[in-house]
Amino acid sequence: MIHRSRPPDWDGLLTIALALVVLFATLGLAYLHWLRRVIGSARAPNDSRLEEHSWLVVPGKRLGREGPDPEFRERLDRAAALARSPCAARLVILGGRTANAAVSEARAGAEYLEAGRLSRKLPLILEDQSRNTLTNLCNLRALAVRDGAVQTPLVIVSNRYHLARLGLMAASLGLRHRLEPAE
Repeated sequence: MIHRSRPPDWDGLLTIALALVVLFATLGLAYLHWLRRVIGSARAPNDSRLEEHSWLVVPGKRLGREGPDPEFRERLDRAAALARSPCAARLVILGGRTANAAVSEARAGAEYLEAGRLSRKLPLILEDQSRNTLTNLCNLRALAVRDGAVQTPLVIVSNRYHLARLGLMAASLGLRHRLEPAE
């Protein structure tokens, strides 16, 4: 296996640095504010209604030895359940290769779903070039622009603890989205 050296992820490093500056400058009050928002997002009920032409988006998660871990499978299973709706137009799985994985998170997620979990044939898009959530969403936006679907409603399916962060990033990128808890 050829191990390619990747350039540093400057967006990720800048995000960490900025978060630490804000944390220390506010004496931890910013942390409490965001903790409250994370808990609020996590308590949100599931809403199975989809708008017409919705894209179902499943952010990747680091793969275990056996492929998708239980939390990633929850995301994929919830997306498969939502895909039954005639309003669902596409299914997008995000996530590149991380650590020593042989395949990308997106490819592993697609293989999991293609093993009979999708009851309806839906166009499947894999975004497998990213290494973190921010890059996932930036690449998702680029896909939507390329397909002329900038105002397409996105239903982002993830675990409850991840929703607040995803929502903030998606909003900052101008993505029209709704968050859907996987659990």
